[in-house]
Amino acid sequence: MDDELYEGYEWHANFALQPGSLEDLQNAVEGRARFAPVRDLYARLQLLAQSVENTRWNTDAKSYTKREHRPGGTVEVPLTYQRLTLTHPDSPDRTRYTAYAHSLMGEYASLGFATPRLDEADLACLPEHTFFLHVPFTLAAPYLSKDDEPFYVHENPLRKEWVLRVPYVAATGWKGSLRAALRHARRLDDEDPLVVRLLGNPKEEKERFRRGRLSFYPTFFDALEVQVINPHSRETSAGKQPIHIEGVPREAQGDFALLYTPIVPQKSDGPFPDWDEVLADLEATGQAAYTLLAELGFGAKTASGMGRAGKGIRGAYLLIHHRPGTTPSVPAEERVPEHFVPGNDEFLDADGNWPYYATKAELEAHVPGKAARHRYKRQRMVYREWLKRREQEVAGERKAPPPPMLRLSLERLADLTRLRERVEEQTGGGRNE
Repeated sequence: MDDELYEGYEWHANFALQPGSLEDLQNAVEGRARFAPVRDLYARLQLLAQSVENTRWNTDAKSYTKREHRPGGTVEVPLTYQRLTLTHPDSPDRTRYTAYAHSLMGEYASLGFATPRLDEADLACLPEHTFFLHVPFTLAAPYLSKDDEPFYVHENPLRKEWVLRVPYVAATGWKGSLRAALRHARRLDDEDPLVVRLLGNPKEEKERFRRGRLSFYPTFFDALEVQVINPHSRETSAGKQPIHIEGVPREAQGDFALLYTPIVPQKSDGPFPDWDEVLADLEATGQAAYTLLAELGFGAKTASGMGRAGKGIRGAYLLIHHRPGTTPSVPAEERVPEHFVPGNDEFLDADGNWPYYATKAELEAHVPGKAARHRYKRQRMVYREWLKRREQEVAGERKAPPPPMLRLSLERLADLTRLRERVEEQTGGGRNE
């Protein structure tokens, strides 16, 4: 094939499918014969989308027809309709799109196209009491959603990531779903202080806008299947028109992740929430996450049981920037004060600070009288001893590794409802250390 065919959009016309040719259709799906230069599966699906434009189902003849414009007018040309084999040749239980998505996920994972797994180094850069919840889950029912792709081979494409074109749940989708789950679990409305504190104001709010403390990450799936439903007529009990619906199949795996940052949105310099308030937010977040994944589901057709996760979440964890048991190694009464305190106020300056005069010239310039200078030298000896002890204490604190952050392993979805209880067990009843 000539290179000039790739110079513009017009090259698509050279791949127009032959009407009624199942072999040509199969070649387009598998990238064979004249479609071999189009290596990307999603690009070949776009070519298929051009071939099915203006195609409709003829109820009387029970066949597909395509409207074509000819010199004598518009005519309907019958098309051959057969179900294509779209399974992967090496794995019959995997569709070709699943193999395509799986390869892309592996290729681009290093670029950040994956749900993150934050660790202690990540949370150490954030305020104290920040927590991260990571829940790997397995779908117990298919996940359905609606993409806004205007040009596709059928009318019900699954939502896909813009760059990789792999099935995914956007971070904004998780936020909306968790808001609904929190309202359902706690019987709250959007104006409740807890909902606003965690998730911010509703979209319609234009005044007193607040950002929530929860941030979400997208979830990527590497599996896709196409289901066909055929509504039947109540009069004839016969199928009317097959409807293709894309979805993520059962047993597909994904990762749900959120980050809680204890900020005060309306006051950047305001006080951080105390530990008891963080525990209350943690409890509400865990209950909402359980309600979302186990009970309500996410995506489309949740009322029919779609988009729900299985009970097992092996590998899930909660990490909190909180170090229980962080008591100083030296008793408080034996620790060196952070600031030098002289025995009296004789030599303090106008700001109440004790000045340090290192040379004889400085001392004579600021302290008149031989007796006064003698008293100052005694205070200077005490200061040097304090400075030495202080430097040794700070050096010891730097060498000692900080205790590990609080980390909980989760095995089942039901563990999400006990997050606060388990944290309080680890921290001695929830009191600040």
